[in-house]
Amino acid sequence: MTIQTSTTRCAAPKAATKRASKTVPIADRCLVDEVTAAQMVGVSRTNFRRFVAAGLIAPVALPFSIKRNLYTRGAIDQLVSGFGGDA
Repeated sequence: MTIQTSTTRCAAPKAATKRASKTVPIADRCLVDEVTAAQMVGVSRTNFRRFVAAGLIAPVALPFSIKRNLYTRGAIDQLVSGFGGDA
């Protein structure tokens, strides 16, 4: 299953829009969970975790030690393009 990311728009929260536009590119604003990221890459969740362990992609560091692995769409697209896929 291939998920198209080019038509999906991700908007920053209204309060953070001004600040986020200076530091984070628009394409990288949306965060996806591990299951969605694995689907976007086209691999199983187990294989996606192997990619993370190998350092091919890294989760976003969240404040306050929140235990959740989230990934930017830009990093996922980079991973797919590195494999020669069509993100």
